[in-house]
Amino acid sequence: MKRTPEQLQAHRNSERRERYRLREGLRRRSSNKRQRGCGFARLSVVGVRRGSTGAYACGVNNCGSVWRCPCCSVRVLEHRAAEINRGVCRHLEVHGSGGDPWYAMVTLTLPHYEGDQLRRLWSAVADGWKSCLSGAAWAGRPDRGQLGARDRLGVVGTIRSLEVTHGENGWHPHLHVLVLGVDGDPNGLADYFRGRWTTFVQGRLGRTPGEHVGVHVGDVEREATGLTAYVAKVHDLAGSVRWGVGREMARHDLKRERVSRHPMDILRDALDGDPDSVALWYEWEQASHGRKAITWSKGLKAMLCVEELTDEAIADGEGQDLDGELVAEVPADQWAILVRRDLVARLFEVVERAPEQVPRWLWESVRA
Repeated sequence: MKRTPEQLQAHRNSERRERYRLREGLRRRSSNKRQRGCGFARLSVVGVRRGSTGAYACGVNNCGSVWRCPCCSVRVLEHRAAEINRGVCRHLEVHGSGGDPWYAMVTLTLPHYEGDQLRRLWSAVADGWKSCLSGAAWAGRPDRGQLGARDRLGVVGTIRSLEVTHGENGWHPHLHVLVLGVDGDPNGLADYFRGRWTTFVQGRLGRTPGEHVGVHVGDVEREATGLTAYVAKVHDLAGSVRWGVGREMARHDLKRERVSRHPMDILRDALDGDPDSVALWYEWEQASHGRKAITWSKGLKAMLCVEELTDEAIADGEGQDLDGELVAEVPADQWAILVRRDLVARLFEVVERAPEQVPRWLWESVRA
């Protein structure tokens, strides 16, 4: 059933409150200095603005953790999703005049069981992908005039995204890879990646991918309209929606699965006191440290004119529209009170609903 604008806004507010609640709970328990300071003022005054997509604050510290922060991860991954969509459109535009550009989604999974260490599985997934793109089988032997799979298939670059869930069979790290190509034989993607991936998994883990675990290749797309071909029904901040390839690649946090939990679901259960979830979260923090969520192949961003920005820079608002109307300026000491009392999300609701009431709301909230 389609939601009314009021219902959509209420759902959005609820989701935002929950993200800030999780961040506050994690901040109090985290040993990471940057994460403990996430959300606090870095300037003497915090500017609260209302833009086209809602309220936001300028002049605060952001940890930029795509794996562990409930707030920064949303900001970063949404930006990464938009990057992917722009990159694909640019790929079709750049190569469309002199060739036959295409793109396809490849998903790679491996057998996993309860009790498997996340760090071990994560390394296996990462090394398995490197194995697929290494050696003469992939690059060929130019000195001998031999073509590799890269040239035969017509691949010009890849964008890979790592997703991790946890379910009955334990941790489940897997890759979603967007393969961009021109001409060549894209129909050979499945045979090539299935062969290389299976060989690696057998050698590393001693396990053979089965019918439902291994390599899946989606349809080969040749038009920008195909960006909506990779869709998933999710409960987004604005309700149940369908999304394009960028969000399919980047916004795993929005998916709701019946049998598996995403890391933020584990965090929620951990903060609510579940001891098993506490242990899983600590394992997640250690295994995810230093890992990248979205990786473009070397030179692909430059080729497609996509700006290079770190997760931290995105979390701080670089490369985004931050010219919203200034609604209020909050001194750093008062902002700290709002953060500690978990009232920032409530402030944003007032900014969006009735900005003229913000001064009185701030006065009452800070002095309560």
